[in-house]
Amino acid sequence: MYKERVRGLKQNFMMYPQVFEYIDKTWLVPHKEKFVCAWTDFVMHLGNYTSNRAEGAHFKLKKYLLSSQCNFENAWENTHSLVEATITEVKGSFKRTLSTWKHPFMVRLFDNISGVVSQSALQYLEIELKKIDTVMESTSPCLCPIRHTHGLPCAHEIVPFKKKEEPLPLSLFHQHWKKLSLEKPRKDPTIAETMKANLEIFMEKFCTYDEDHQRHVMRKMVEVIHPDSTFLIEPQQKENVRG
Repeated sequence: MYKERVRGLKQNFMMYPQVFEYIDKTWLVPHKEKFVCAWTDFVMHLGNYTSNRAEGAHFKLKKYLLSSQCNFENAWENTHSLVEATITEVKGSFKRTLSTWKHPFMVRLFDNISGVVSQSALQYLEIELKKIDTVMESTSPCLCPIRHTHGLPCAHEIVPFKKKEEPLPLSLFHQHWKKLSLEKPRKDPTIAETMKANLEIFMEKFCTYDEDHQRHVMRKMVEVIHPDSTFLIEPQQKENVRG
């Protein structure tokens, strides 16, 4: 596609060969990998493709400092106040993610990501949802860049789960969108040992149950391991017959 568009550009500038030569030799040949989507669409940037965020933070810092001639003590106190305000703002966004949920996402397709994926990711996902009907009718291959650039499922990846009425797995979402805490993630080194100890306790108690109780516990375990085996189903949505 890039080569075709370069040929089209050259065709359009046939009357001005020096202009095309300048564009080609000064920008495309040495720097095309840095700004042409044929290359940038395969770079994971998670939505940070400009310096706006850094410039915005710099502008906010200058508002807190008030003057460029303040002493070190005042500069430190004002900067510290900015950092505390920013942390409070970020924590507030995490709380909103955990407590609020938009109406379009209150369906079975998004059961697994409810309160687990950030609101910023849902804004990108909302755009992909609007493409689903078009994607289902189209036979063209997937050229969506959001999987490579943001680590989020595109409309083509969502369609199979929507057809089967299955929830989207969390594995389709990059870890960046699932971090809803400022605390550093801690890995429990004894998780395997704890699991083994709990299984031993379970087996000891399981052997003391009567046959009916054991059958009931086994049925619950099978439902956990194989969710499709449960006899529970979601209630059907009531249709509006008025009007």
